[in-house]
Amino acid sequence: MEIPEFRFHKILYILILQAFCHIAATAQVVEVSVLDGVQHITEVQFMADPEGHLKLSEVEDAYKRGSFEKLSPDESGIAGSVNVYWIAFSLKNSRLQPVQQFVEFYGWTKVNLYDTVSTDKTGLVTGHLIPFKERNFPSADRCLIKLNIESDQTLFCLVRLEKSPDFVWQPADLSFKIFEHDTFQKGEKIRRYIVGFFTGIFIVMFLYNLFVFLVTKESGYVFYLSLLLLMIIVPEFNSGYIVERLKNVERFPSYLSTFDSIANCWIGLFLTLFVMSFFKTKVRMVFWNKFGTVLACAFVLLMIVAIFFTGEISMAIINLTGLIMVIFAYIVSVSSLLKNFPSSLYFIMAQTSFLVAAVLMILTLLGVVPFNDYSLAIVPAGSAIENTLFSFALANKINILRKENISKQNEIIKHLLENKTLQTKVNRELEEEVRKRTIHIEHQKEVIEKEKEKSDNLLLNILPKATADELKVKGYSTPRDFEAISVLFSDVKGFTSISEELTAAELVRTLDEIFQAFDDIVLKYRLEKIKTIGDAYMCASGVPDPDSHRPDQIVRAGLEMQEFMKSWNAKEINLGRAPWGIRIGIHTGPLAAGVVGKIKFAYDLWGDTVNIASRMESTGVVGKVNISEATYHFVKDQFSCTDRGMVEAKNKGIIKMYFVESPALVPG
Repeated sequence: MEIPEFRFHKILYILILQAFCHIAATAQVVEVSVLDGVQHITEVQFMADPEGHLKLSEVEDAYKRGSFEKLSPDESGIAGSVNVYWIAFSLKNSRLQPVQQFVEFYGWTKVNLYDTVSTDKTGLVTGHLIPFKERNFPSADRCLIKLNIESDQTLFCLVRLEKSPDFVWQPADLSFKIFEHDTFQKGEKIRRYIVGFFTGIFIVMFLYNLFVFLVTKESGYVFYLSLLLLMIIVPEFNSGYIVERLKNVERFPSYLSTFDSIANCWIGLFLTLFVMSFFKTKVRMVFWNKFGTVLACAFVLLMIVAIFFTGEISMAIINLTGLIMVIFAYIVSVSSLLKNFPSSLYFIMAQTSFLVAAVLMILTLLGVVPFNDYSLAIVPAGSAIENTLFSFALANKINILRKENISKQNEIIKHLLENKTLQTKVNRELEEEVRKRTIHIEHQKEVIEKEKEKSDNLLLNILPKATADELKVKGYSTPRDFEAISVLFSDVKGFTSISEELTAAELVRTLDEIFQAFDDIVLKYRLEKIKTIGDAYMCASGVPDPDSHRPDQIVRAGLEMQEFMKSWNAKEINLGRAPWGIRIGIHTGPLAAGVVGKIKFAYDLWGDTVNIASRMESTGVVGKVNISEATYHFVKDQFSCTDRGMVEAKNKGIIKMYFVESPALVPG
């Protein structure tokens, strides 16, 4: 009679389970009590698998025969030529309730754990080169296996450990860690806080220095910003969360060594270029400039090599080149410091801070300095201090150079003044004989020049510069058509009754005070003032240069005018005077602009756009900025607006209007 397949599997599982139970009961293994916190297990029994071909059954037999060696805490047990090992240990739960334990094997690229409970012949799998979703307990790039142990149960485990000589991380020994679920959650929370904190710091530093670069155009910031971009990525990479982010890319873990090599090359390249740019080696230190150029080319070459070949040799060469780069940076920095080059000390301190952090991290990995959840912050903290000092160095250098430039400019001005004085003295001596005959002509010339300057300034105060220049050259100005111009009208509500209560002098003084403030706002937002008619004020955006059209700027100007009137009215009320109510309307559309006529030139706008803008003001409300639907479509994403619906406008029919309330909040 044929045995059913499910029964055969069941019998096979029972036999495997019995074999494991027999081993666990008779073997002398390291027993680990289930305790709180992290236990670093260094005393284990192990066996090397040089060929990496041993099967589980063969390892079981070898263990029964006593072929496993005992590893003491001060030994690694790892040979350079062997890539596969087997270790054996037991976990005993002395508690009255089941517990959940995590076992972590750092640096191993593939781990298979077989225990006395699991019936899966492949074991529980994890490892740095195992796809993220296939690991027993995927978390960042940690090699974790989760074990559930019943009360008063001893769980015997055989573990196959495999390492790859081409991978980024290598195991230092055969030790491993055991900890509970709560300990894991606490440590993982701290790790994520650390990574997020330093990533945020680097992002803020990048944005700030990007702004400084856009203002100063200092070439050194290009390479510094490139370093900061890498520093934003490195914490994610070093913490292992980059694997978690790309978990859907099945082969991604195998690329980590390549990525690490390339990242190190990029950092070395940009730091070398940063040193050369910062210290101006091209003009100050010719030899070291050539050396730095060769070093930069070496990093580019190593980067290309790393794409096709990654291993211990290539990583060693990259690290050696990086060490040469650090020495190069120190030599250039110290030499510049001795020559009083600006900010050299900041640069030396920056390099030193990162080296100290690197040394501390190496000592931590070697076990000289105790490792804990906060050890992950050592290198990012060193990088943060380093890049902050780089930022100080750049800022200090720019300030010093700016002061030197100002000093040189003042020196040049002083010499020019001295030369001018000497030249004036010589000219006076030479012209003394003819002074009496030419004094009248010179006086007239001076008067003419002053009058010409006054007339030019007056013309520029009345007309836009382009229109004024055209008038001076041609004697006339040709009006132009514009496709889209934004026009603002403001008007005082009840001006007639206000003017009856004030003297002419008081009325003019008040209007002048208000319109001067409006003029300042117009200049601030680069608008063109067109004219004032009584209590009305008119300005526009987009004339005479259509490329300067900014509907959002004229809306901001309108809001600021209303804000000014609020504060101005508060002051007037405190002085016992009546407040003034201002209506403001804005419309955007096509119009014509220019100068017409032969006398009393004035730059003006014509077209239905002007009329609609006037209606926006007249149908507006005191203290509000009323805009048309056309303007609303330009600024709706930049301001919070209230829909007024369709409003009757004199001689224009029904027009859709909006009140602008405030600038829109940008999502954080």
